[in-house]
Amino acid sequence: MARGAIRLAPGALKYRSAVLSYAAEDIDTLQFNAGDPALRGAVNLALALCLEIGFAGVPVRFSASPTADVP
Repeated sequence: MARGAIRLAPGALKYRSAVLSYAAEDIDTLQFNAGDPALRGAVNLALALCLEIGFAGVPVRFSASPTADVP
């Protein structure tokens, strides 16, 4: 369904953007910056899921996914 919507979108070039935000009380930035593995893991998961949704339908080699092969 997403691929179909992308193909039907006007214009030859397609792009995607996404914003991920959080409230100040959502994360303890001091602990995060100190390297807390639980907080860093939670943020890593949120970013990975955001990228997966933002690049849905785009082959991994053409996406900004951290798992994409970068030349």
